[in-house]
Amino acid sequence: MTDAKVIDIWKWRPRTLELCAIPVMVTPTQHDKYEWATVAEAAYKAQYNEIGHTFSVAATLPNGAQMTIKQFDELKSNYRQWRLYGKLTLADGRTVQLG
Repeated sequence: MTDAKVIDIWKWRPRTLELCAIPVMVTPTQHDKYEWATVAEAAYKAQYNEIGHTFSVAATLPNGAQMTIKQFDELKSNYRQWRLYGKLTLADGRTVQLG
């Protein structure tokens, strides 16, 4: 006797799983690059040249150039922190005020 309400998931679902690709690279928009250029300018004014260089290089990437998701997320996160609070938290944990 079979129960019509019970479903054998191994018969219903395929046994092999298809893996999907997760992108590891991002192409920043021109808007992203404008945001990073403003951070670079603030960093240079505050005499944080290393930060200025990092954001300046990102801001001057050629159209269509890509970066890793990790790099992109760090730049965007620091941009947002700077816009909200006027400061950045560096990779080594230091927080600097950019005004």
